Amino acid sequence: MFPISLGSAALIGLGVLILVVHLTTIYLHRGLAHGGVRYRPWFEGSMRLVHTMLTGIKPRQWTAVHTYHHLFPDEEGNPGDPHSPLIEGLWQIVFFNVYYYARAAKDPRVWAHPFVQQRILTIPERAMDRLGLKGPAITWAAAMIVFGWKAGLIMGIVYAVPYLLLLGAVNGISHYWGYKNFPSTPGFNVRVLALLTGGEGLHNNHHGYPRSPKFSWRASEFDPAWPIIRLLIALGLAKPYKTIEEVAA
Repeated sequence: MFPISLGSAALIGLGVLILVVHLTTIYLHRGLAHGGVRYRPWFEGSMRLVHTMLTGIKPRQWTAVHTYHHLFPDEEGNPGDPHSPLIEGLWQIVFFNVYYYARAAKDPRVWAHPFVQQRILTIPERAMDRLGLKGPAITWAAAMIVFGWKAGLIMGIVYAVPYLLLLGAVNGISHYWGYKNFPSTPGFNVRVLALLTGGEGLHNNHHGYPRSPKFSWRASEFDPAWPIIRLLIALGLAKPYKTIEEVAA
């Protein structure tokens, strides 16, 4: 064992939170779900493993639900948007986002949609889906053994609770309040939320151009994940699709 102070554990937890937030947007969302950026197989596999071990999110399941959300944003029926605050209520989505994702993941209508099937066929690897919540359970247990149970507990709380709330905030607040660059497109942009979520708060931009690897559009908007993606491109680890500016041009 290597016992550490609770303050140090909290700082490590914060670092893990920042890592997980950026892995979620760079790998899971922009890369896997939308194909906005492609990564070298070994690098993508590494991101997939780390992300699953820290979050328990099942890549194929998340992609299926998220794809369905893009097909019917803020629409009711059949089954409609799986997690719209305009249908379910803002605070229900912010605080219980996990429930709505799990509910949609069990709905056969989501998986049966042809476009959803087309997207998940690009993810033939199912090992991480089978691992699921066992991943963070193993990680958390290991942290408790190595750093002491109190420090491990603090690490888990510091990164897991804010992470779940930030996911809920993106699906809730970004479909409820903010400004739009593209008036006929669902979602809103919330600059402060974008800073906290690796750019995910620029949601109206994303719904307008879902495959763009860069979420910012105006000069006054900042997408924290885009400089990281540009670095990965420079290192030869990533190949992007066209940005909003390139598509609009």
